[in-house]
Amino acid sequence: MNSALQSPADSASDTLPASAGHQSVDSQWWRSVMSVNYRTMPTEDRKALLDTSLFGRRCLITGMEVPMSAIDMVHLIPKSTSYGRLEKLQYTFGTKLNLNEPWNILFLRADIHTTFNAAGWALVPVAEETTRIAKMLKAERGYRKEVDIWDPWPDFQSEERFPAQPNGYKYHFVPLTMKDQDVPITRYDWTQVADGHPKEQAHHTYHPPYTDFPLLTSHVHPYAAIVNAVPKLLEYRVPDITEDQFTDLIFIYGVLADLLGEIPPPPESHVSDTCWSSSHDNHSDQELVRSDAIWEEQDDGDDQPASDCGTFQHLDTSNAGSGGKLPSPNGSIHVQHNSQKNPPVLASNSPMRIGWNTVAEWVSSVKFARQQNEPVTPEDDSSKETQQYAAEVAR
Repeated sequence: MNSALQSPADSASDTLPASAGHQSVDSQWWRSVMSVNYRTMPTEDRKALLDTSLFGRRCLITGMEVPMSAIDMVHLIPKSTSYGRLEKLQYTFGTKLNLNEPWNILFLRADIHTTFNAAGWALVPVAEETTRIAKMLKAERGYRKEVDIWDPWPDFQSEERFPAQPNGYKYHFVPLTMKDQDVPITRYDWTQVADGHPKEQAHHTYHPPYTDFPLLTSHVHPYAAIVNAVPKLLEYRVPDITEDQFTDLIFIYGVLADLLGEIPPPPESHVSDTCWSSSHDNHSDQELVRSDAIWEEQDDGDDQPASDCGTFQHLDTSNAGSGGKLPSPNGSIHVQHNSQKNPPVLASNSPMRIGWNTVAEWVSSVKFARQQNEPVTPEDDSSKETQQYAAEVAR
């Protein structure tokens, strides 16, 4: 590498996963992903979350921490994220990702959690932070093109890129569908006392359009917040975000989601990057049965299934060109819809095949098997009752 060319962040060449140090590793390490879908969150990750959360197990929006059963752990990048999408994120985030780590999880009260998933509101970094990130990514992207770097991006958690923020990052509560609904939010305010524990002081009620809602502070990483927020903002554009910040958010999301297609294609020996479901992941029995009465896995439903054919494909970048320009928010962004307008459906009078020849045969086998020590085929049971049961219309 030419010594005259310096990385804008000093860490441009440090593209190995954090756990790998500077040892020689497979250049395709980022294609190896770990899904946390359907996994109970390990105790060590839960402890790390509590240690990292600025105000403990307290809802970011309402300030509530009781009842504990109503406070959910919420993943910004969904636990159900597909393998192919995780590959892209590991490439652009520059490290192996564990979506159960604190940088990706916040606490929300159950009802606020539900509205968050339903695009009721978005968590958006303040303009100063998005401007800084966009500037950093533009410089890094230009440098990578200049010296022809195709390795993964530098580690997103490195001190050079994101210096330690012991006091957290600043975020806006941006109402989307909630803005048009008569849903007041009562928020408890608290202050830091001498022993470091939050103390409830008072509460205030905020009404739509929530223009007086206070600035929020959270430990979650801006990358995770942006990946979560931008698809919502594209569908429910709000005037609260300036044109400049919206452009920065689109650019950052475009880099992180690889909307410009700059990630190198997989080698022939690698499995094709298609729409994998993270539910295919193999989980150990120990992970699946681990439970904790206090730490119930309340976030099992917080993530809608995602695939590479979904959220990350919403932007039309066909006109990006070799210059890699993302579409501006002036109307050139389009949502792509499924071109198959009339998907095939199963006729109601068609026999459903699910292992046995028909549902009737399956029902027959189930009824008989319940009376035996082991399953047998339907042909071995010819009782009048079973035949009558099998002849009934499936319900």
